[in-house]
Amino acid sequence: MANNPLRYIDPSGHMQESDEKYKASNPFVYSQLQFITSVWDSSNLDNDIDRAMRSQMHATADYLRNVADNGTNYAIITLNTFLPVDSGTAPITGRKFLGNGADRQFGHNDLNSKTLQYGVVNLDYNSVVGFNYDTITEEVDASGNVIKSKRDGIEGMYWNEYNLDSDGGSDFTSIGATTSQRNELVYGSPPLDYTTNVQIRNKSEVSFTVTLDKFPSYEGYISINGGSFNTLYQYSAIPAPINPFFNLAVSRGTFTGSFTYEK
Repeated sequence: MANNPLRYIDPSGHMQESDEKYKASNPFVYSQLQFITSVWDSSNLDNDIDRAMRSQMHATADYLRNVADNGTNYAIITLNTFLPVDSGTAPITGRKFLGNGADRQFGHNDLNSKTLQYGVVNLDYNSVVGFNYDTITEEVDASGNVIKSKRDGIEGMYWNEYNLDSDGGSDFTSIGATTSQRNELVYGSPPLDYTTNVQIRNKSEVSFTVTLDKFPSYEGYISINGGSFNTLYQYSAIPAPINPFFNLAVSRGTFTGSFTYEK
């Protein structure tokens, strides 16, 4: 498929040598290119939203190759939300929708999410290139059969760079991410939203601020220079007693944290 994040040498889907080289020289980058491709493969609808997501994924994969090939200090930040229920009903309307499963556990690079933000951060020049992904919302009947589905938009999902005045070699990077997404099958549904700011000092000292609601579950992870993913935050959903989705509209507050990155 044209513009797939992993490059091809034939229509059967084999990776080009330019990407295959990472398998031995940089297994971490190789694994991340594979993950981006798995998200790409799930964004295959013929609509403007999927095309926009794939365009962002293609740019993100190219940026990851660029920082890896040029020896740039970099980080990868992933921010997910997921609905930790098998299904739930929309407030007021009572219409039933599928969640990500009551057994969904925390974990980085898990495509079983409601929303996903994935950013490649250049720590030397304080810039980020990332993609925003939203899964398909599925409405079901009383028997659990899907009766309607729609890919929700990503116009409320974006990344921010806060200190672009560096000319390279900076010891401080500040990156923001925002998600505000609604169930577009239900008019006036409360948004699933959060705002996050991640600051990195000296390529190792990490701090974050996140503002979120009581529902759904929220998770964030960071890797620096190809090291293992460290947890930024994990907040389990607090479902409302009668209908868990009611707490989409209830603020949980703002939380902060800091740690030294462990590779």
